[in-house]
Amino acid sequence: MTQENAKWLSDRFSVPVDSILWFHSGCCYSRIALKTKRAANAAAKSVSGDTVNGGWYDGMPLGGITKMPAQNGNPAYFEVMV
Repeated sequence: MTQENAKWLSDRFSVPVDSILWFHSGCCYSRIALKTKRAANAAAKSVSGDTVNGGWYDGMPLGGITKMPAQNGNPAYFEVMV
């Protein structure tokens, strides 16, 4: 991920740049992986009131947080539906 993209994500979801692990953009909803629960809560708050646009989850509220366990040498992280 480029610094420019990380900065945009940081501004868009109100999270520190260094907390972002990855971002997946989809046509109906996107997902962002963050290092801390605090950053995950901030991202969830930034999309509060928004819903999924189309597809299987159409109308589902955004902001759901899933804690992903550490596995295969990778650290645990928080995935947020944004």
